[in-house]
Amino acid sequence: MGGLCGLDGDAAVQAADEAVVDGLLTVVADTARTYRVAHALVHQTLAGDLSPVRRAQRHERIAAALLDAYGEDDEHAAAVAEHRWASLPVGEVEPTLRARVRAADVAWAGLVY
Repeated sequence: MGGLCGLDGDAAVQAADEAVVDGLLTVVADTARTYRVAHALVHQTLAGDLSPVRRAQRHERIAAALLDAYGEDDEHAAAVAEHRWASLPVGEVEPTLRARVRAADVAWAGLVY
């Protein structure tokens, strides 16, 4: 998250803690580094002020941050693919398509037993 906001580790944790206290973010259960926006209205308010280009750039940065944090972890493949898709047309097409195929493969593998 710090990379998205331009904050170092301690400053990012402090900002996240403050956002949780203020009710803007929630901590995902059983994780130390995963937050979610607390409510759809908060998300709409924050994202609504961004131009389409800025929103796409933000999605591109989120996808990169997820890859930096989790690599090719199957658990985050869908999130990476979603953010890459939302980064188009600003983001790169080839990595976006690879991410979508990977997410589909992970999902398909989860159905096979």
